[in-house]
Amino acid sequence: MPLVSALICALFDQTDPVLPEPGGAIETICGGKALQETCRCSFGINPNYANLFYCANFRVAARDPDGAVRAMALEGHPFFIGTAFQPERAALEGRRHPVIAGFIGAAAGCVSGSATNGRSMPVRSVLLA
Repeated sequence: MPLVSALICALFDQTDPVLPEPGGAIETICGGKALQETCRCSFGINPNYANLFYCANFRVAARDPDGAVRAMALEGHPFFIGTAFQPERAALEGRRHPVIAGFIGAAAGCVSGSATNGRSMPVRSVLLA
């Protein structure tokens, strides 16, 4: 069985709450506030194997109200966040999304060296959609 598998019900333009995990990257970026996010995906983290991500320093950063993973982050990296929602779609409504702002801030810090103790480091972002 794969780590990422087909959802029982695909999420196409479905808007639901996304709840940041305490102490996680999404909570830090969003100030702990729940987000209303639109998903366009038909795959997600297979709950039977989610614990394998923890061995690689990935942590759940946000869930939906039913407990399904909606974002994960790599610990110790200035910005490595994967989401099952698309924060860039906020621009379609003229909004600045906090995850995009967090990515830009991390990138700016990496370019200047301030986020990496003086070392430049590549910044990566992935979508799980």
